[in-house]
Amino acid sequence: MTKSVKIAFYLVLTYGLIGAITDGVACAAISLKSFLSIPIWIPFLPAALAWIAAGMRGIKPEGLIWVGAISLIGGPIIAAKAVAMPMSSAESMAANFSTIRQALAISLVVMLPLCFMCILVGGMLRGAVINRALRLPRSRRL
Repeated sequence: MTKSVKIAFYLVLTYGLIGAITDGVACAAISLKSFLSIPIWIPFLPAALAWIAAGMRGIKPEGLIWVGAISLIGGPIIAAKAVAMPMSSAESMAANFSTIRQALAISLVVMLPLCFMCILVGGMLRGAVINRALRLPRSRRL
């Protein structure tokens, strides 16, 4: 492997894992929504920001597909483990089954369109910054 291929691989893997963790948190929050005191859309914000950041990073389209795939497959697994962790082993199996079923449905119905939309928005923001249609404030160096 060349150095640029390794860097691209680690970049895709990093953004995919960050997306999987935030997707897992959002899916776990949906499973535990009766215990939340915040609006249900709040847990989806970190996942959306992770996917926008991946789109803004300038990863190639194939890599962005892998970022989405890693995060949408890993999210339900992380959610099931997070929900069932504090339970006994007898109750853990039922909680895992229920959570993974709910999380897969959420990943397909809510997170998949959100993933595509956020990655596209990140790519559009990157293009706007590169073409100077959107000017970001400059930082002052001390």
